[in-house]
Amino acid sequence: MSCCTTHQDEVKHFSEKIQSMRETGESGAS
Repeated sequence: MSCCTTHQDEVKHFSEKIQSMRETGESGAS
């Protein structure tokens, strides 16, 4: 493990953030 955040970790965090945003958006739209 490096001291800094790896690109893979950033992508994983980004995708999780997008997924949570989509879930809240879908529940709010319905």
